[in-house]
Amino acid sequence: GLVAGYLETADPYLLETAQAVVDHAYWWDHSNWPRRSIGRDAAYARGLLALADISDRDHYLNRAREALRRFAERQRPDGSFADQGGTVGLHSHVNEVVKTWMNSIMAEAMLDFLERARDPVIEKAFIRLAQWFVSATRRTSDGVPYWSYKYRDGDNILSKRLTKTRHSWDRRGFHAYLCRPLLSATRMTGDPRFVQL
Repeated sequence: GLVAGYLETADPYLLETAQAVVDHAYWWDHSNWPRRSIGRDAAYARGLLALADISDRDHYLNRAREALRRFAERQRPDGSFADQGGTVGLHSHVNEVVKTWMNSIMAEAMLDFLERARDPVIEKAFIRLAQWFVSATRRTSDGVPYWSYKYRDGDNILSKRLTKTRHSWDRRGFHAYLCRPLLSATRMTGDPRFVQL
């Protein structure tokens, strides 16, 4: 929003504020390693890339590359990423919940980077994530594909005891979040299975 406001008005305060917010997010994330998981907190990388388009391209592009490579280190063996934070707070019960929506946020950040620069580590992580999206596809009783909000609980036994009351995690939806990543995976690899669900 701040970058869009700056582009509309040329108000330097909006650009300075956007830079301060993204720089703060970068340093918070940078100092919060090692960690087990990354989810919606990866979204700030998109801010780095928006700033790379209008201000100090090399600085912000390099920070985005470094952050996304760090995120790729937390990719699970199946290609997915665990929920944000994942290690603290009652929300996660020191667990690694896997959510389709959180993974789509990671995919968007990776794609934003790959549209601006090449990086084999980020590209490989993105393709593995797209493959996971395909494997995470569920189907209604009449065969319509969908992705549920929450794909799986983590392995923490305490978490399973604390969350006996289940929400309706199998809500349909999130298709819009996955259109761009799956179409991009097909374009990058030439493999139509990403869009032929």
